[in-house]
Amino acid sequence: MNRIFRIIAACLMAATAVSAQSSFVIEHGDLNREGPPSTFFDVYVDIINTSNQDLHLLVVRTRNAMPNPNWSSSLCNDQVCYPPETDSIYVPDTFFGTPPLAPGDTLPFHLNVWSDPNEPGVGEVDIRIENQNDPADAGSVTIITSTDASTGIAPGDPLVSDGFRLDAAYPNPFNPSTVIPFELARAGAVSLTVFNALGQPVADLLDEQPLAPGRYDVPWTAVDRAGRTLPSGTYLARLRVDGKMAISKMLLVR
Repeated sequence: MNRIFRIIAACLMAATAVSAQSSFVIEHGDLNREGPPSTFFDVYVDIINTSNQDLHLLVVRTRNAMPNPNWSSSLCNDQVCYPPETDSIYVPDTFFGTPPLAPGDTLPFHLNVWSDPNEPGVGEVDIRIENQNDPADAGSVTIITSTDASTGIAPGDPLVSDGFRLDAAYPNPFNPSTVIPFELARAGAVSLTVFNALGQPVADLLDEQPLAPGRYDVPWTAVDRAGRTLPSGTYLARLRVDGKMAISKMLLVR
């Protein structure tokens, strides 16, 4: 009799496991990207809350297979990109003011990858996304970036997929000023913000400014919001167009 009860219980548990629904879905475009050496890759993954309650999520970089030390990757949310050594980010993030993911809302998580300017290679990053209240409620993606033409990975085209492209600043490294170029395939509300290496915003170059399709070159004189001269270091230019983002890295050398 006990054996029969155990069989029935096991069947009920199996049925429950099969019928369980995830509280979120992961949507993405092309996760395989290709470019020449020194390419900066920015790969988006949208996390959509399909439940009826706020979600507390954990995004973990479980594998970071870079070809050499000159490659690096960074986890980013819609507010900030974290340092390359950070392997997990939380939603909500009280430090950067990121709230829980509300029912029906989307978290535009993305991964930045900087490639080696001198040596081609292939970088692979595994990302696991899980509900902090139920670690079994999880999903994962693998992002592959390549500057090795022999791999045959199909290139992504951010201008086509997202409607805009952020190009590398020039000159870079720079002193005392640089130009941040970008291109719009269609009209949109554009914000261009500069962050320091800690992920803190230091300069607002464009703020939800409506712009027509075309190419733009925005100068930056390495001063902060108060007009103070900034010190040498790494800075990130974040372009946001109608909720989508791209980021490029700049090096100021005084």
